[in-house]
Amino acid sequence: MRKLIDESPLLILPTLARKVGLNEAIILQQIHYWNQRSRNIREGHTWVYENV
Repeated sequence: MRKLIDESPLLILPTLARKVGLNEAIILQQIHYWNQRSRNIREGHTWVYENV
């Protein structure tokens, strides 16, 4: 089955959005997503950055 648009869905947690606001929840979820996928670890801290 083909997707209408070939993109991954954006996950938004309703409880988080109510507590901090929708835009803030989106940003926090994206940071969390990239932090979980990151392999950039320096001095025990995981780093996330955009390579432009």
